[in-house]
Amino acid sequence: AFIVAPLWATYPSLERPRRVVSYAYGFAAATVLSVWVIFLDGRPLHAVRVFYARTVQIQFDRHSPFSLWDWAQYHAGLPDLHLVQRALQVLLVVTAIALPFVPRRKDALQLAALTGLLLVGFEVVLTHWTYYYIPWFFPFVLFGILGADTSSERPGTQA
Repeated sequence: AFIVAPLWATYPSLERPRRVVSYAYGFAAATVLSVWVIFLDGRPLHAVRVFYARTVQIQFDRHSPFSLWDWAQYHAGLPDLHLVQRALQVLLVVTAIALPFVPRRKDALQLAALTGLLLVGFEVVLTHWTYYYIPWFFPFVLFGILGADTSSERPGTQA
């Protein structure tokens, strides 16, 4: 959700800063509510470290024979693509930062399509990927594809 947060913060428009601030407060509240269980432990700092190690850090340290980025360690002679992976990760972050500003005004269809783009991009650059990740992006991509207005007449065609 953090990769799409800047994009969602600017919907429907960048022209209303109060809306962005209220979105930021809502996002922070939702984040706190989603991890509140961590603080039930008597040692909250330890619980935060364990949570980080078991959710975020493991993603950086894991290897996967199913990943294009990690094949080189499993099959001799294949090129090491970690440098390409890092470049694509940087490109994804730059894109996530730029999309809230381009296009400046977005409708719901554009928001869904751009959200799908960012989520697919995020999943492409992961070292470990599984088909369980498809529900993260599928609704946005589906809405972006099926929600497109194809009823407008094109020049040179008959209705």
